[in-house]
Amino acid sequence: MDPIPDTAEASRTSTTRLQSHSCVLCQRRKVRCDKNSPCSRCEKAGIECVYNPVLHRGRPKRKSPQSVLVSRLRYYEERLRNLGETIEPLHFHITTSQTEKTAENDGQYESDQPEIHEANVRRSRGKIITEGERSRYLDNNLWVTVGEELSDTADLLKDASSAKKLNPGASLIPDEGELILGDIAHGSNLTALHPKPAMMMKLWQIFLNNIQPLTKIVHSPTTQQQIIGSSDNLANVSKSLEALMFAIYSCAVYSLSETDCESQLGESKSVLLASFQAGTCRSLINACFLRSTDLVVLQALLLFLLSAHNTHDCRTIFALSGIAVRTGQIMGLHCDGMALGLPPFYVQMRRRIWWLIMTLDSKAGLFAGVDAMSSNISWDTQRPLNLNDCDLFPQMRDTPTEHEGVTEMMLCQIRYYVGDFVRNKVRRLAKLSTEDRERAIEELEQFLNKKFIQYCDPVVPMHFHAMLMTESVVAAARVSVHRQAQRLHRDAKLSDFQKDVLFWSSLKVMENENIAQTSEILKGFRWHFDAYFQYQSLISLLNELRTRTDELELTRAWDCLSQVFTNNPHLCDDTTLQSSLHAAIGSLTLKAWEVREKARRNSEKTSSIPKFVSELRLRLRRSSRAQNVPTSSHDSLQPLPANNADLTGVDDIPKSPTSATLEHEVDQLSNSWLSYSPYSFVIDQNLITWDSLEEMI
Repeated sequence: MDPIPDTAEASRTSTTRLQSHSCVLCQRRKVRCDKNSPCSRCEKAGIECVYNPVLHRGRPKRKSPQSVLVSRLRYYEERLRNLGETIEPLHFHITTSQTEKTAENDGQYESDQPEIHEANVRRSRGKIITEGERSRYLDNNLWVTVGEELSDTADLLKDASSAKKLNPGASLIPDEGELILGDIAHGSNLTALHPKPAMMMKLWQIFLNNIQPLTKIVHSPTTQQQIIGSSDNLANVSKSLEALMFAIYSCAVYSLSETDCESQLGESKSVLLASFQAGTCRSLINACFLRSTDLVVLQALLLFLLSAHNTHDCRTIFALSGIAVRTGQIMGLHCDGMALGLPPFYVQMRRRIWWLIMTLDSKAGLFAGVDAMSSNISWDTQRPLNLNDCDLFPQMRDTPTEHEGVTEMMLCQIRYYVGDFVRNKVRRLAKLSTEDRERAIEELEQFLNKKFIQYCDPVVPMHFHAMLMTESVVAAARVSVHRQAQRLHRDAKLSDFQKDVLFWSSLKVMENENIAQTSEILKGFRWHFDAYFQYQSLISLLNELRTRTDELELTRAWDCLSQVFTNNPHLCDDTTLQSSLHAAIGSLTLKAWEVREKARRNSEKTSSIPKFVSELRLRLRRSSRAQNVPTSSHDSLQPLPANNADLTGVDDIPKSPTSATLEHEVDQLSNSWLSYSPYSFVIDQNLITWDSLEEMI
């Protein structure tokens, strides 16, 4: 084949032969070229007419057989999921960079890849734009197609967080953030709401001790330098950092008891929490959190959600967690940063933030009664590495080696491992034999003990917390698996072994709850046990007490329950007793106690009535009289049937209409699982959809 002639020589060839494309000048001017040599426009201008050579591009690259196979597998897996089948997730992921690499390298996959978490298996080719803490991920055809035409891609980041209103003159139109968080009256200047520098550092230390080990979404060394640098110049602090600072104040106060707050901070908890949460809301609005692509703003929003679950309705929390999910998607947090080619520091921080988003959104969705948004999106973000904050710094170039044993990430690591087990294994194990279920749970327990617990020192608060948490989640997993099996085989009766597992596992969780509430070493983590109270373990234990006869077991269990109700007065409180869950638990507790009283009367033994039982009876009667429901005295209660299995028809307790209608739902609830989960959040009992509790992720 003859070589392509030089362009200058080609321009001097015969003028009768037309070129197949326009000359360079006409292309640049975007005008019509007559394709002569030279063309009329160049000849008229008196300049040399140059035609670029035609380059034959050859065949387009074909997709590798492996990528075609994976696409087909994902399509058919999605079809099977729509038919109700449970499909185990793939143990490799394909992102933009890896898909292109696969095509070039004839389908060679890396062996060590993260697990992919997906409800929708379609993954499009995306592009990430980063600038410091800001990032923007584009993965639909519209933006990917025009992305190359943007003269300055950084404009996408700036416009997202600093854009003004489209109609500045419309002063009556509220800010987008005010539509969500309300119109906070403090205005844009929040300097007066900040605490004094000394108190600021005290709140930061409380946050590090009580909140940070269970969240790990802020990098302690970097954030501490920023807080110290801003403490003397609050008027000029950035909007994003100010939002994070107020969120840290709120979480620190939230983690303290009323007594500790007054003794350490000199102010009541309710006053400080209200003030700092107002500052957090206003600073989030100032930072345009709905449009922000700044990781710091997202960190502030997540910490605000953590501190607000006792002060805000669960529907509000669920809506705000949805905003966090969408913001994370816009930033590309749902795609693993390593596959996107990001620096190691941001890879780890993005992983930590995304996994906390998933935990908060999953639990918020559960108690709001609907599926969480996170269950309907595809994500392949790996589990964060077991690293200390001192192992990470923004300028690092290489990923550090993961530690074995105890690190600052240990509590989060345990929660994430157990969350994966619950999501991927519980329903599948329920279909297997009892021996297979126990073997799988024992493997989980051995894994956690080998990876973390064997290195723990119970004298260290975080270590002791990890030991208790591991015992509780393993016990709760046993309850979950056996209850799932019971639901699948409704006609089959529980064996004595299964009943023992349910009783002792539930009792173990409640005993650990008491230890956590009374141990001085875990004082800083009590907020965590309060927020994650194990209602299902309590219900499961009460159900088992209605059928057990061993006196030593019963004595131990009722002593444990007495301490549980003492440590958690909200279970007997007049205000919360009107809630559906507490009313039903109160009714179930009194049923279980009546069974014990009857058994002791038959054996001619006397037993004193626990204080919490008397309080439950008194308050249930008050509730009934307040709603004009006829009540009977305790002496006129109908005798219990001889067969304890027929307890559902016993009307031995004065009940309000609410508790009466919910007794059956309590029995159903005992067949589901509200586990000690990493995806736990506070319960709004009046809004719970009981049928969805077993859907815990």
